[in-house]
Amino acid sequence: MGSERVRDVIIVGAGISGLSAAKLLHESGQDVLVLEANDRVGGRTCNFYDKAIDYTDIGGAYMGPTQDRVYRLSQELGVDNFRCFDEGTAIAYNRGRWRTLTGLYPDTWNPFVNMDLNHFWHLVDEMGNKIPMDHPWDFPEAEEWDSMTVKEWAEKTFWFQLTRDFIAVQSALGFCAEDKDMSLLYFLWYIKGGCGYLRFSATENGAQERKFVGGSHRISLTMAERLGEERVLLSKPVAHIAQDAECVTVTTATGDIYKAKYIIAALPPAMHNKIAFTPNLPSLRHQLNQRYPMGSVIKTMMYYERPFWRDSNYSGLILADGIICGTQDDCKPGSKYPAIIGFVAGDAARENCHLTKEER
Repeated sequence: MGSERVRDVIIVGAGISGLSAAKLLHESGQDVLVLEANDRVGGRTCNFYDKAIDYTDIGGAYMGPTQDRVYRLSQELGVDNFRCFDEGTAIAYNRGRWRTLTGLYPDTWNPFVNMDLNHFWHLVDEMGNKIPMDHPWDFPEAEEWDSMTVKEWAEKTFWFQLTRDFIAVQSALGFCAEDKDMSLLYFLWYIKGGCGYLRFSATENGAQERKFVGGSHRISLTMAERLGEERVLLSKPVAHIAQDAECVTVTTATGDIYKAKYIIAALPPAMHNKIAFTPNLPSLRHQLNQRYPMGSVIKTMMYYERPFWRDSNYSGLILADGIICGTQDDCKPGSKYPAIIGFVAGDAARENCHLTKEER
């Protein structure tokens, strides 16, 4: 199989990024082809369907203010959204003790702990403002911050264990990674990219404000449908990309060969290591790919006959230092079964991902 036809562009990866690129190029009259290793499109967005519950997002799902591009794309594709429930009391569970949350912080009688937590919020944004978004390595503190983990910074900077525990939970929930494994520079740069700590962490007026009707997977499914199955080929893992003066030649693991003038690799950095390149990637890029692991997360969905937490004026939001590091109300418009979604992230996800359904 394969084709000798030289296309304008081949896109490797049929997630939202790859399909968005294909859509724009196709609409501008370019001859495009998308090659996807999996048997579905969507990348890290995916829906699970069941007769009883209709659907649930098992991949990336949320959208909020300032995420204008995905909002504009969803509107163009006819994918509506709905506001996530965020009314009532939220809970923090830390070292065997329950506390209510005021805003994003656990309540405490100690004013010095409140000062410490408030210092964290302000310091994250203050430090982040020093980082150039497009070249975060190019400022005086870059090397120092990149050589320090979030955990090391927290232990050196904040007075109270509650604050340090709170930062650890935020690392797991927001990054699907442990504070001990993450560069402080990356932590600050990423939050700045989300328009600051409050916007990054909040539901209302924040990154978790909305979800898509029918699931975020609909965005990729609709783009793939419009492109047509002749332009989006599934189960085509790319094994080799060779570039010369004439064109780019792409060879799949099954031996299919495709050619194009240009190529877009719409893949997470770690996935580039599964592809051989001729000529080789620059050594610095290759080392970056080796040092840029993906996060680890498991979603849990719990369904109930009624939203009992709302009856007691709870929002369903919990931040916790247990196996499940966070929960949120996940009731969908028109759904018969109210739900709470839970997140198992970082070390907990890696420790439990091998368990059977019964063991979980």
